[in-house]
Amino acid sequence: MSKLLKLLEGGDIRQLGKIPEVIKLVGDDQDKFDELFQGIYSGDEIVRIRSADAIFKINKNHPYLLQNHKKDVLKFILNEFKPEVLWQLVVPASTLQLTKSETAKLYDRIIKLLDTKGMNIFSQCECMTALANISQNHPDLKDEVRQIVEEKMLKGSNAIKARGRIILKTIT
Repeated sequence: MSKLLKLLEGGDIRQLGKIPEVIKLVGDDQDKFDELFQGIYSGDEIVRIRSADAIFKINKNHPYLLQNHKKDVLKFILNEFKPEVLWQLVVPASTLQLTKSETAKLYDRIIKLLDTKGMNIFSQCECMTALANISQNHPDLKDEVRQIVEEKMLKGSNAIKARGRIILKTIT
């Protein structure tokens, strides 16, 4: 295991550990990001989860770093690799440059995930955000995404309603 990934080892799974330090070390360096990405394959659940979390956070400022891993990201999401990785990659996947076919598969998978019974509120919010991201590059989907978000808001918690209001402003 690399020195970078070793920083993510140990401690309580509910704690960030050294994720902030790893994020600073990776910055916008593609080689270090590639090294971090290998952590989602780790046999160590904590390293896997923290790697996915760091990828999620880095993707907000440097989405281009994930593009080299498009096939793996789509494979994880479409094939339910590991749930703890899947949920962290849904939103970053929606920012990738995808073909029409890849977009359709990702979109359909996110819709199925969103309809999964017992899905937690955080995951529902992330799925709605991912659909909104996809609709930014595919305006033909905006009306459908708007309808999905509005339906989720009708039945959803306050957090889902709040995220839904934010999303609806972005897809007008």
